[in-house]
Amino acid sequence: MRRRIVAVVLAMVCLLFCAPVLARADADMPRVDIKAIVGTDGSLNVSETRTFSFNDAANGVYWTFANGQNQQGAMSTTVVGSVSEDGVSLARVESAENGQGGVYTVEEDVSGDLSLKVYTPHEAGDEARITVNYTVAGAVMAWSDTAELYWKYVGADWQNDSDDVHLSVTFLNAAASGVQAKTGSDGANLRAWGHGPLDGVVSLDADGPSVSYDVPTVPAGDVAEARIVFPAAWVPDLQAVNQMRLPDVLSEEQAWADQANARREHARLILYVLTGMSIGLPALFCLVVLVFKWRHPNPKPTFTDEYFRDLPSRGHPAIISAFMSGRKADGRALLATLMNLCDEHVVRIAKTTREARNVLGKKREEEDYELSVDAEDRRALTDRIDRAALVLYLGDGGIAVAFGEMEDIAKKEPELFRARWKDFQDEVAARQERWDLVESDGVLPFVIACVAGGALAVGEVASALYLGSPLPLIGLPLVVAGILVASTLRRLTQKGVDLQARCRALKHWLEDFTRLGAAAPGDVVLWNKLLVMAVALGVSDRVLKELAAATPRAFDEAYADGSPYYPSWWWLRRHGNMDAPIRAMHRVSDVSVAVAAGSASSSGSGFGGGFSGGGGGGVGGGGGGTF
Repeated sequence: MRRRIVAVVLAMVCLLFCAPVLARADADMPRVDIKAIVGTDGSLNVSETRTFSFNDAANGVYWTFANGQNQQGAMSTTVVGSVSEDGVSLARVESAENGQGGVYTVEEDVSGDLSLKVYTPHEAGDEARITVNYTVAGAVMAWSDTAELYWKYVGADWQNDSDDVHLSVTFLNAAASGVQAKTGSDGANLRAWGHGPLDGVVSLDADGPSVSYDVPTVPAGDVAEARIVFPAAWVPDLQAVNQMRLPDVLSEEQAWADQANARREHARLILYVLTGMSIGLPALFCLVVLVFKWRHPNPKPTFTDEYFRDLPSRGHPAIISAFMSGRKADGRALLATLMNLCDEHVVRIAKTTREARNVLGKKREEEDYELSVDAEDRRALTDRIDRAALVLYLGDGGIAVAFGEMEDIAKKEPELFRARWKDFQDEVAARQERWDLVESDGVLPFVIACVAGGALAVGEVASALYLGSPLPLIGLPLVVAGILVASTLRRLTQKGVDLQARCRALKHWLEDFTRLGAAAPGDVVLWNKLLVMAVALGVSDRVLKELAAATPRAFDEAYADGSPYYPSWWWLRRHGNMDAPIRAMHRVSDVSVAVAAGSASSSGSGFGGGFSGGGGGGVGGGGGGTF
């Protein structure tokens, strides 16, 4: 279920970001730095540097400059002065072709808008800093009470987002005019506003004087606009219109500022509500799961000792292995079954040699282990779990198989092997059910918890994407915790609780065997069974080695009479240059289980601050991108 939830979230992300690609090259713009100087005649001398990070091969980049009427009805104009790349000047030409480099063209359409194309071929992964110097006339207007700059310094027609946008506006004649800048009071003569993304910031410096604009990102299709009122004496060569302007500007900007602040407040409210819900709902979810677990506890075990030194049950080790893992029978259960069959003198394990091929295809003899069974003993076998385990690799009538051949059997006929593996798991599950160990498997509440938790997780991710803030994600750990707790809602019977307690105590004793300085029990039969149980309970390879080493010498001597049936500890020891049989069989079972699993799915004041969303009356704009 968790994998499905992750898949849904990834699909949503893909839908969000995998928009149709334009049939042109693509480049990010991680940095935009614009410096504008207001001249004595009101002309705006601009140096704009854009960093392009190319995602595809491109022939170059382009700008468009929109010219239109300003607030006085006069037409604005733009004149491109020079272009450079990384400090190297480019040559202006009348025309150029794709593939050329080091040149640029400027064209004017019938409406007066300009198109600048910079021919600079680049490959994907390249980065270039292009600087364009241009002059804008008509962006600055003189009135009877003030002068006004109203200019879109980032237009709506840029192909991609403009990131880390910085604009600095200075005034060439401010110092020479004798009129000192004042800001931050009712008598201020220097005020500035920004229009566009609400996370933009305006800063004023009366000492410069200068005005700075900073915007983290201007999305494609959006604009960033500067509006500044300043003393008309700073532009003495600009003809003033005999009309009061400042009251209208202040009124407009206050209205837009109020709207922007209301939007910010609404956004904050949404952020607070969604953040509160992102904590409250997961906390409630987690609480409900905990209360459910508290209201439906397991019985208390009658066995409470720290260690248990005997077999926890006389039942089949595969059943105990599956019961303790809380899952269907796995490779561990199969290993314990085969070891138990060897201990009961039904199956033999021995070293052998088999023909194999090296990487060049040449035949060679290779040492291996082999499991074998007499045909008569196999026919006499009545335990359905044991019979299903032998069918896995021996089929219906086989009597011997090498470990190396087991992997080939699983890989060559995966569907058949999967069916056999399912039969083995079903036999273990059916027998376990008859033992009456589990009162409720907890699957239904776990599925409900996964669905509810998944919905909460998707909601939190969606909220974070909507708000552009990671705050709604702080409830995800609670969702995960609730699902993890829900995975433990299996309820056992008294018999199951007692068996679980004995198994845990036995595993604890086996793991602490060496540290305690314990000795193997005097009964070799019991020691064999305990080693089988160690594998069934999943003790580590290190512990298995220690247990094999702790086997009394007398036990080894008891099997030195040439018996074809080796004891359980033989599985845990290395033999010659070969790894221990238990480790070799672990690798075989891991591959086999993977094959079985894989084949199952073939398939307002003007003293600085934030931007407002108003404006739109400034000249300029345009856009650009790559070609």
